[in-house]
Amino acid sequence: MDGSSKTPIKVIVERSNLRGQEAPMSDIRGMEMPTVEEEIEMEDRVKSQGQQISSMQESLSQILAMLKEKGSEAPESSGKRVARGKGREEDPNSPAQTEGGESDKEEGT
Repeated sequence: MDGSSKTPIKVIVERSNLRGQEAPMSDIRGMEMPTVEEEIEMEDRVKSQGQQISSMQESLSQILAMLKEKGSEAPESSGKRVARGKGREEDPNSPAQTEGGESDKEEGT
């Protein structure tokens, strides 16, 4: 420093390798400090983003509540399941079928 009695400004680093730590003076010498107007703009942006996040969280909570409500109204399954990607129902008690229609189980061997 220049030897004056001023208290040095602490700058918190946002780089991933030093995040949250105090920046060494060599890293902040070339930095420009934001103007008051820029700081106010940044604060306003952060506040609006926070409000957006809160409204999104509220919307998601409402959607989740609706889904839970719909899930409790769902009828019990009949024991049949839809084969993935094939769009047809399979009976869980029948032997598995290959695409050629042949049984996976060998009979008589």
